[in-house]
Amino acid sequence: MQNCLSRLIAALVCLVPIAVSGPVGPARADGAKVILVLDASGSMWGRIDGRTKIEVARETVGGIVSSWRADDEIGLIAYGHRRKGDCSDIELLMEPGPLNGDRFSSLVNGLNPKGKTPMTEAVRQAAEALRSSEQKATVILVSDGEETCNADPCAVARELEEAGVDFTVHTVGFDIADPKTKAQLQCLARNTGGMFVTADDAEELEKALRTTVAAARDGTVAAPVATPVDEPAETADPARTLSATAFETDGGTRIETDIAWEVYKAGAGGEAEGDLVESGYDVPWQPAIDPGAYVLRARYGMATVEQPVTIEAGEVAEVSVVMNTGVARIRAYESEDADEPIDGSFTLSNGTEEDTQYGVEAAFVAPAGRWTLAVKHGEVTFQTTVEVEAGKTTELDLVVGAGSVAVNAVLVEGGAPLESDIVFEIFPDGGDMNDPLTYYYDPTSVFTMPPGRYVLRATSGLAKATQAVEIEAGGEGSTTIILDAGVLVVRKDPAFSSCELFDAATPESGERVSHGYWYDEEHRTAAPAGDYGVICTREDGSTAEAAVSVSPGQVSDASL
Repeated sequence: MQNCLSRLIAALVCLVPIAVSGPVGPARADGAKVILVLDASGSMWGRIDGRTKIEVARETVGGIVSSWRADDEIGLIAYGHRRKGDCSDIELLMEPGPLNGDRFSSLVNGLNPKGKTPMTEAVRQAAEALRSSEQKATVILVSDGEETCNADPCAVARELEEAGVDFTVHTVGFDIADPKTKAQLQCLARNTGGMFVTADDAEELEKALRTTVAAARDGTVAAPVATPVDEPAETADPARTLSATAFETDGGTRIETDIAWEVYKAGAGGEAEGDLVESGYDVPWQPAIDPGAYVLRARYGMATVEQPVTIEAGEVAEVSVVMNTGVARIRAYESEDADEPIDGSFTLSNGTEEDTQYGVEAAFVAPAGRWTLAVKHGEVTFQTTVEVEAGKTTELDLVVGAGSVAVNAVLVEGGAPLESDIVFEIFPDGGDMNDPLTYYYDPTSVFTMPPGRYVLRATSGLAKATQAVEIEAGGEGSTTIILDAGVLVVRKDPAFSSCELFDAATPESGERVSHGYWYDEEHRTAAPAGDYGVICTREDGSTAEAAVSVSPGQVSDASL
């Protein structure tokens, strides 16, 4: 990925002309004037190849810094980066003008996705910012989702053109599968004489931006859409006897991907019975199935729909299945003020169906209706209801109420953190110290908890210590627990089969407190400061004893 991003930087900063389809005007006598409109809505926390889309976009777009030509001008608009659920969250971050590379990079790298997708109004504002000069100007829009603020991208493009705003919009659809979203971006580009390009990963985003920047720099006009989204012509298989398609709603968008088909024989009551007859994933699905009565089963996300179908000899059964589905796109934050969503688990269920997704964003395709959502983040579980509407995408930004504390342990104050043989436990303040809420073994453990007061306990060998902490929503605290201990090392002769460690002090009962047995020739453990006795036993039952004192932060040795 780094290589492709490096190539992008070189391509963007040099603005090398590349071949694009469509008529190309003469080379500009003056420089290009461009505003980049960047999607920083909450959906940009989604992941591609293990990285969030905003990370990929920051690196990719941030490459336009080093050698932007002196006669070129660039501006920057972002939307959805300051407030959740606010359609007015559009900001002109940089007026079009000679590029200040450091400032441009800082602005792009500082974007933290939060809100909605008012891309139509963002393009309108970009066009207004560009109309101050007679020079033809270009808007490059990079978006990963559909308009979510009740505006029509097609209409605004026509309005601006009719108003005499001389500009072109090139649109880049970043990780978009939904045909409706693609159609919006396609229309916005087409109505301004621009091009629409899709990008499904970092390498394709590089190519898409290279294409649009080159078009802006060299005056490509009226370019056709680079990636059409109209339904392709379908070539019928002469052997087919069934043609199945699925739609989100009755009369709505056709489902183009992630649809699974199965065909079973129909029982006496019309139900599916017996073994699977045929299955597939194509759109439309056109298998060759023998004549008879069947049940067609379509699976899409969490939705399953069955429909009877009768196949007649010499005919093709045309079947349309309505899935009645919508999308619930969910992000969760530790607090109202948190900039970045949590990386947690999201479980959507309705008592019959259940699905769990992991990451910084979940996108459930589910039948319309009321669902229960459970968000798990560390030891925090947040539960709410979600209403899924057929044919619509419901975006939810939730606040789960959580904070964290990172903890490590040292033998003495100022000592190096322990790197092994350490366990950390957390308890409610005033709770049962025999029943931890959770525990970790990492040298630096992070506890994510609901806000409140807790007690941390660190244990290494024989040494234990506790510390009270308070966790606040959205807080990221850290603490170090001091064990006030040293290290005890006991080496025994191979003639001894086992050894046992005791406190040196003898209680009134006459019984010495044992700290356990071991059988290895060398035993190493952390131990509180104090005096100890070691008794080793031979096979014949005879013993030998040695005394040893442990000092804080020191290594104490005993040999038998």
